[in-house]
Amino acid sequence: MVILSLSFVELSPSHAPGCDLRRGLRRSNPHFSYGDDRREKPCRRFTGRAVGFHLFQNTKYRLTALLWSYIYDVGIYVYVYVIHRMDYKNMNIFCITNNKGGVAKTTSTVDLAYALADKGHKVLVVDTDPQCNSTYSLLGSLDQSKTLYEILIDGTAMEQAIVPTKHTNLFVVPCSINLSAADLMLASAHGRERKLERAIRPVKDFYDFIIIDTPPHLGVLTINALIACTDVLIPFSLTTYSLIGVGILEKTMQELRDNLDVKLPILGVFACLDDHTNINKNVLHAIKAMFKDKVFTTVIPRNVALEEAHNQTTSIFEYQPQSKGAKAYEELANEILERVKLTYGK
Repeated sequence: MVILSLSFVELSPSHAPGCDLRRGLRRSNPHFSYGDDRREKPCRRFTGRAVGFHLFQNTKYRLTALLWSYIYDVGIYVYVYVIHRMDYKNMNIFCITNNKGGVAKTTSTVDLAYALADKGHKVLVVDTDPQCNSTYSLLGSLDQSKTLYEILIDGTAMEQAIVPTKHTNLFVVPCSINLSAADLMLASAHGRERKLERAIRPVKDFYDFIIIDTPPHLGVLTINALIACTDVLIPFSLTTYSLIGVGILEKTMQELRDNLDVKLPILGVFACLDDHTNINKNVLHAIKAMFKDKVFTTVIPRNVALEEAHNQTTSIFEYQPQSKGAKAYEELANEILERVKLTYGK
């Protein structure tokens, strides 16, 4: 949503050019903000009044512009500025999920986060899997004082639990093994399906991407992740069992759309753990028939360097940047950026 506000401020003819009218204009329009408030000078003989009108128009980009001119014969300053307010869809919150285990959800979460951070995007990883694999891969320990447990169970603000990693532009909300019993602890909680969505809301505008890693089952934590996200990314291993898991996930997502009034768009699905066998080729063909143009071109190969990098809590792009795994996740990140039409950080 864009708000175009045109404000006319009538001044005394003796008003000195260069006098800062920002305080006066801000009184008439609370959305106005420009420059460093510490440099403001009070205006002499501010005798006029501000008249504003708003023109609403949809757009996808943040614009902030200030046009001002001084008309000497009547003494009028005209301020024109455009403020774009980023809506929820413009914030990219990805839920990486598949109710089958062993399909490289955590590997994909971590390495996509590294790839996007390396491109200048500010990335927050939210680990909702009580196994805490994303947390350990990014931080190298599980001894955090504030975790997702405190956020969902105790109501702690998410900004208090965010931990910066040693990697530039990359942050994480750690998980806790205590969340293993989340289904029981949240069974009687009011609005339990939207707890994560409400927790993310105050911090979402500070990041270009939020990536949510999910546990390998469709419990309350996965439901929270699906409702909190703007787009779903589905990794799948190239095995017959993976086809069964994807079908169950798609059915569950449709039930959420019908019962909880959420959109849950699938941004894309991508294949992992490719061994270049005939079975792999057949499964990939079946997935493409099911999801059609939602399937990313990039296929992630089985690559030991990915696991070695995680064990050393470092980025694959630093550990072995020329490995097949690093190149594959780099290409996948580029495909994702192309689909969300974002090529640079905030």
